[in-house]
Amino acid sequence: MPPDRIIDVPAYGYPRSRTWGNAHAFAIQAHTDSITAFDIATVGVHARRSRDLFQLACGPDVRVGVIPLPDPYCTKANWWKSFRGRYTMLKEVIGAPEAQAVEISR
Repeated sequence: MPPDRIIDVPAYGYPRSRTWGNAHAFAIQAHTDSITAFDIATVGVHARRSRDLFQLACGPDVRVGVIPLPDPYCTKANWWKSFRGRYTMLKEVIGAPEAQAVEISR
């Protein structure tokens, strides 16, 4: 991809959720740039929650795809074998309702 096609979208401050903060900031930029479809690239265990939050932030008129990237600490075969894998999985399971909570608070 040509470097001039890449746009930094800073997300900081409120709301505190990094994923929701990124989704919210990106949704504003996507609306400004008339983006109607895009893919998110994130580690596999976080992919579904990221896609849901970005979809919620961007609205139903934007198509959101996801590209799950491998995470050597949290694979299907070994996530329970390390503290980091268990922690990552637990964090995603607990964070799964975040999209619904964000929608309620909007």
